[in-house]
Amino acid sequence: MALPMICGIAHRHVDHGDLLWLPRIALTAEAVICQNSSRLTLKQTFVNSEKKALDEAVYTFPLYEGAAVVAFTCTIQDQVILGKIKDKNTARQVYESAKAQGNRAALMVQRRPDIWTTEVCTIPAGAKVEVEITLVAELKHDSQVDGLRFVLPTNIAPRYGEQPDMETMGATILPDSKGFELTIAVTMTSAITSMQSPSHPVVVGMGTHTLNKSLSKEEHDVCKGYVTLSQKDTALDKDFVLIVSSADIGQPQAIVETHPTLGNNQRAVLLSGPQVPDATDLT
Repeated sequence: MALPMICGIAHRHVDHGDLLWLPRIALTAEAVICQNSSRLTLKQTFVNSEKKALDEAVYTFPLYEGAAVVAFTCTIQDQVILGKIKDKNTARQVYESAKAQGNRAALMVQRRPDIWTTEVCTIPAGAKVEVEITLVAELKHDSQVDGLRFVLPTNIAPRYGEQPDMETMGATILPDSKGFELTIAVTMTSAITSMQSPSHPVVVGMGTHTLNKSLSKEEHDVCKGYVTLSQKDTALDKDFVLIVSSADIGQPQAIVETHPTLGNNQRAVLLSGPQVPDATDLT
């Protein structure tokens, strides 16, 4: 099914072929930033408000360019569909076979570097559809503010394709929608000097990963921070941007991580950030 690149789940009307959008009732994003990398778990919940089951619908959402998807789950009512990586032809065959048999299935495909789509089949009338995607990405350095730039695409901007009709998209959000909920836990290897969002109003907590927690002097960690939206009903009208700066952000860093289950198994990575030369180095 050919779809315009607009965020949401859509299906074609069986009679006149018009594109219809499923109402969105929840959107949550939980991100973890560790130095110059991020891990994002994005969860969107929709409901089939039609009076009959849908044979197929397509979920479209823009993601980080250059990000790697590491987990995918689709839940239809109480049935959980776990994603497995297969080559395109094999994945398509498995999906079409399940669809032909009337079984529930989902197929996630990368259409472009920054656009992912998920085809979902057999959605009962009144059923909720929850799509959860986890991805990791390397953060880019913003030289203007000497900080790391975290971006969460929250709507299809012109750089992703044709600008959507926001009145049409707004009509697909139910009155009881929980809106957009975002939480970000930040850990740097040196003291965090600032965390700010030029795109949305946010609440920032320093020294912890938990907002509104009273910390003792010993518990306060200058390398940790916490960010959440100050308005829970924030509209999906533009990309969310967070700039994180720390004391030694331009200096090379070595990070060692221990395997969560194999205690003797460790991996190390050397990070070399951009360094701005002193004036004396230019003479």
